[in-house]
Amino acid sequence: MPALREGFVTNVLNPKVALFYVAFLPQFIRPIDQVFEKTFLLVGIHYAMCLIWLTTVTLAGHRATKMLSSRKFRQWLDIAADALFVGLGTRVALSRH
Repeated sequence: MPALREGFVTNVLNPKVALFYVAFLPQFIRPIDQVFEKTFLLVGIHYAMCLIWLTTVTLAGHRATKMLSSRKFRQWLDIAADALFVGLGTRVALSRH
């Protein structure tokens, strides 16, 4: 839980977030709109988009970590690296300088 609290405090105290909302959101609020409600609607949409994006990135990173740490992938990577080095060594051996 401390990491969640630290992330929350960091975001709340981050001036870039406030500047983004002050600079970006007003262009979507018409003079006839209820400013308070429309602002919270836009902030909610932005929050939902960020939540979806960060969840997707987190899940993809977790999946990539599991894949990259698997024994089968490391064996494939070793074979690919060996083939690459043999190919490069052969090319250097056969080149004329």
